[in-house]
Amino acid sequence: MAQDKVDNPFAPDSCLAAQSEGRRWLPYCDEAQALHAGLTQRTRTASIELAQLKKLLLDANDLSMWQFLSLSLAERSPYYASSQRKIALMDEIEATLNKDARADRFIALAMRVIRAHAVGNGPAENVIEDATLLLEGEKNPHLLEMLSSTLIKHTNVLMTLGDYQAAMLSLQTCEKASDAWGNPLMPQRCYNLARLTGREPAEFLQEVAKREEMLTCGRDLTPLCNLFRKTGHGKYLVSNAATD
Repeated sequence: MAQDKVDNPFAPDSCLAAQSEGRRWLPYCDEAQALHAGLTQRTRTASIELAQLKKLLLDANDLSMWQFLSLSLAERSPYYASSQRKIALMDEIEATLNKDARADRFIALAMRVIRAHAVGNGPAENVIEDATLLLEGEKNPHLLEMLSSTLIKHTNVLMTLGDYQAAMLSLQTCEKASDAWGNPLMPQRCYNLARLTGREPAEFLQEVAKREEMLTCGRDLTPLCNLFRKTGHGKYLVSNAATD
């Protein structure tokens, strides 16, 4: 257990620490999750519920959970469809960061990618290099999930700009982060969530499909393999493309 405390980057009583160590979390964690779920679906009372969520978690001294849920809402809540609101939330989170804290370095990278997309001046710089450094020796599932999601978003930004070489490198780094997580379902998610239009270069499309096939069919994940072949990126496999 002492080793868990050394390896866990979150405060001992945080909802995130409890999940990482397989412990039951406290009732306020369920309340926070319920508020988060509601905020992903509606905007009319969002400002009130956002204030409730922040007060709930900060009163519980669980800053990490607030940071994580806020980053999730920046991407998933219709309230943050506005770039101005999204940027304001990034400013709010940034003010709470300790740049030397392990978890906060992952949060800072995620924020850079979200902010760059919201501002619209091109992709954030040095994302893949910084992600590779963060990945070294990391085993915490929450941090690896955040890193994977950050890289998926970065990939999609790069693809819209036509930088397919960097996009593939971002996908490969996402796969490494997801593999390090230890959940066999996760690596294929990197390629599955790449927003392909079919207008990308054939070589890029085929490489995405090849990797996704290996991570679903090649790992005997039958339901995911079937989806990949029937309705997913399987149509971009070389064998299928040749028959189109």
